[in-house]
Amino acid sequence: MVRARGAGFPNASEGPLEDFALAYALLLGQQFQPASPLLKQLYDGANPQGDPGLPVMLAWTCLETGRAAEAAPLLRLNPIPSAGGVSLFDPFSFPRIYYLRGLLAEKQGKPDEARANYRLFRQLSGPDPLIWGEEQRASRAQ
Repeated sequence: MVRARGAGFPNASEGPLEDFALAYALLLGQQFQPASPLLKQLYDGANPQGDPGLPVMLAWTCLETGRAAEAAPLLRLNPIPSAGGVSLFDPFSFPRIYYLRGLLAEKQGKPDEARANYRLFRQLSGPDPLIWGEEQRASRAQ
């Protein structure tokens, strides 16, 4: 079990809900290294319908920590949206999946595929940039 890092998360890794909360907090803080093993643990024990964005979030940490080969199979399929409607946490995976596919293609030396995914990401992300700044990076890659 991965333990929480730093103040503000006492005993945070006591169960799946707490693990998800910690994973989201680490991603918000762009702490990809500590988020990665926690997300891997959640992914390995996940119900596929439980959180359709989990593979995308895990792939995100893989790409940000230099493990592109591990990210590739996680980005192969589009997550199926929840029947319950849009979630507060959907921006962690959608439209980010297209940004991550672009980043992966860039790392694999496939510039045309990278541009196509970045273009789709920018079209779907809307006029207001997300806090991580992917829109700016995707625009520079054009």
